[in-house]
Amino acid sequence: MVKYTFRNKKYETTGKAEKLFEKWATIGTSDELKRNKLTLCQYHSLPGMLHEIAQSGKTRTCSFDIAEWFIKRGCKVTLDEHNINFEITI
Repeated sequence: MVKYTFRNKKYETTGKAEKLFEKWATIGTSDELKRNKLTLCQYHSLPGMLHEIAQSGKTRTCSFDIAEWFIKRGCKVTLDEHNINFEITI
């Protein structure tokens, strides 16, 4: 079980969302960002998306690189009805 704080509230997560949080937490250097094909801005947007996944099981992004990051971790990624945003589900 992973305990985390998001916008000054404490949460807990288990299962696949827990594994996603753990993968995100292992990124700590610029070399690891490059290896994960993420920019610093994309890295900082992941906690909010991971929070949405932990709460509802899905999230959205318009970033192809973030969508690829989730695909590599076994999440289902599809385009929305307007072919603009990626819908990510666990």
